Amino acid sequence: MMTDKFKFEMTPETANVEPQIRLRVRDDEYCLAIVEEDLAEALLLLGDREWLGTLTIRLKRPLVGSGMFAGCCTNSLLVEVDARTVSLSVILDYPVTFSYSRLEFSRYLRRAMKELSKARRSKS
Repeated sequence: MMTDKFKFEMTPETANVEPQIRLRVRDDEYCLAIVEEDLAEALLLLGDREWLGTLTIRLKRPLVGSGMFAGCCTNSLLVEVDARTVSLSVILDYPVTFSYSRLEFSRYLRRAMKELSKARRSKS
C-alpha cells in the first residue's frame, strides 16, 4: 500500500451521537461514520501496552472508491498496532496509510468516547 505523507486532520465528531472520523488528504476531506463498539474495543486494546497486532474499525456506511478503485467497497479501516506507532489504512480514491504515535491515537479515541458520552448526556 502507498503511504500518503500529506497533511491530515483527525477530529472527533458527534453528529447525531455517532462517532465519525475525518481524514484529510491533499485537498480532499473524508468524513467516515464508524461503529462505536469498535472504537471502544480499539481503546481497550491500545490501553494494554503489551498488545501488538491488527484490528479493524467498521464503517457504518460503506465507502465506495472512485478512479482506479471505482466500485471498490470499503467496509472498515485497518489498524496495525506496533509498540510505538499505529497505522490506519483505508482505500479512498487510492490506498492511503496514516501513521500516528500510539499515544496520540489513544488520546484521540479517548477524547472521542468522552465527546460521545457528553453528547448523550446533553440529549437526555
